[in-house]
Amino acid sequence: MAITGTPITRLGAYGGARQIYGDFTRAADTTPAAPVDTQKSGGWIYLWQGELKRRKDDEEKRRKERERALAIKDKLDRELALAERKIESETARRAELARVNRIAAQYRRDIIATYPETERALTESLERQTFSTMERMEREINRAREEEEFLMQAAYILVNQ
Repeated sequence: MAITGTPITRLGAYGGARQIYGDFTRAADTTPAAPVDTQKSGGWIYLWQGELKRRKDDEEKRRKERERALAIKDKLDRELALAERKIESETARRAELARVNRIAAQYRRDIIATYPETERALTESLERQTFSTMERMEREINRAREEEEFLMQAAYILVNQ
């Protein structure tokens, strides 16, 4: 689709010059980018599910890399590759827990309002910031989500009998 018409220069919402062509707007190169809202509707649950999906995908990639390392014929090269995969896996796990902790810190009140039984683990994780407390918080939230899913499925079955 071609943009036609005579350009009219105006100041944009963020102070940069904008050129308007008919019904279409094209920002000039000097216009700063609009703030991007990375949060979709669904709040923290959406972010949590996204993190779980990212983790599942990353674990699959790491599993394939480990299989490739196991297929290496030379013993020394294989052991080095496996050691490297182990370090990468540990580093990735720490990064995953850090992302989970950021979600928990940002949405603490919402998480506690949704799953009050997770308050103790969540508070402890945010205060101590240790690997084990972050893992415990993650387990508690996942357990509460699974319990809620089970109850919703059970209610659905009962209603539709």
